[in-house]
Amino acid sequence: TKLNPPSPAPSGAAPAAAADDKKSPLAFGDPGQPIDVSSSRLDIDDSKKIAVFTGEVVAVQGSATMTTPEMT
Repeated sequence: TKLNPPSPAPSGAAPAAAADDKKSPLAFGDPGQPIDVSSSRLDIDDSKKIAVFTGEVVAVQGSATMTTPEMT
């Protein structure tokens, strides 16, 4: 299954609930299963605890597959 990015909200539509700065995790694949990520490049900023995958990124979790040019 390839996941597509969400479509932009129609003009005049109310924005998604963002009352606080907390981000809720997005559902992907089969909960509890490991996520296997492959990419052309991986940059890690250990001090910020950020990993950036770039170039033909493919993430697989259980029966779900997501492809994207970049993933943080």
